[in-house]
Amino acid sequence: INGFPEQLIERMIELVDPGRASTVLDAMAGDGNLTERLIRFCAARGIGLPRTTVLDYSSVQIELARRKFGGMGIECIWGDMLTMTSRDGATALPEGVFDRVMIKSGNHELRPADQAILYRNIFRLLKDGGLFVNLGFLFDDEVERDEFRRITRVQDSLAGLRGMVKNRHFATREEFDAATEEAGFREAVVREPIIYTLRSDIAARHYFPPEKREAFETILQSSQVKARTLRRHGRIRFSEEA
Repeated sequence: INGFPEQLIERMIELVDPGRASTVLDAMAGDGNLTERLIRFCAARGIGLPRTTVLDYSSVQIELARRKFGGMGIECIWGDMLTMTSRDGATALPEGVFDRVMIKSGNHELRPADQAILYRNIFRLLKDGGLFVNLGFLFDDEVERDEFRRITRVQDSLAGLRGMVKNRHFATREEFDAATEEAGFREAVVREPIIYTLRSDIAARHYFPPEKREAFETILQSSQVKARTLRRHGRIRFSEEA
């Protein structure tokens, strides 16, 4: 569903620079798919894998990660980045222990106030001189952001993802910079644009059985037609089936 090409994830791991890190936190990690890429990256280059922790709010996702990484020495925590505790025993996450904290396409799942808490907590988890490596959405144009948010809310609502409809917030660059600066971060060491492609047909196949896909695509395309600024700027493209 997400439009992140393999080369982009590879570039993210390059920025994590695992060869110069002893401890890495994969936060909001889901089932640990980014950590899988970290493992492959290190193995392909003969780099020792840093001591890695995988953390996610979902017990289901963390259980999948535990099965995936069993016996590999990777710590998997069912935890909450907003309270800095594990969810199975209220154990506080240790501060100042990670060289790197990495998040892939996760911070936009939180409300603006919670994003600010997230960045403050990430700063507290990092060692002095540590790096926060984030792959996510930033918008320079607030109108584009608002139109994109309305489209994703239609998709989330149709898919029954009520929490996403309520909480998902895509930040502008100004909002992100203000929140991370307030958290204590200095100016970004590296900032690179990404190309992201979201294909409605792939989303339909993922979320809906065949008999409901046509209706989903019709409603979603209607919301995309209304996004005039995104269409005018070439962000949305429609194609007919052959």
